[in-house]
Amino acid sequence: MATPTDAVETAIGPRSEGAYYGNTTGLYEVIAVHRGLEAQLLLGKDATWAITTRHLATERIETHRQPWTTTDQLVRRGQQ
Repeated sequence: MATPTDAVETAIGPRSEGAYYGNTTGLYEVIAVHRGLEAQLLLGKDATWAITTRHLATERIETHRQPWTTTDQLVRRGQQ
């Protein structure tokens, strides 16, 4: 049986600080992965996790909770 922690880690996927990943909307660098209170401060009380990314083509920095999907591809592993 999956725990809430398992669900968070599944949603985050292989993204960690310094990782690069791509999907149909572009190529991204992971600046930070946030969990718990830190995520709540960034995205509201219902947030259990968040990721801050930089879009490599536009330099746009965004914090979001888009889960890892089958269309995402890890380009380079980040720090573990």
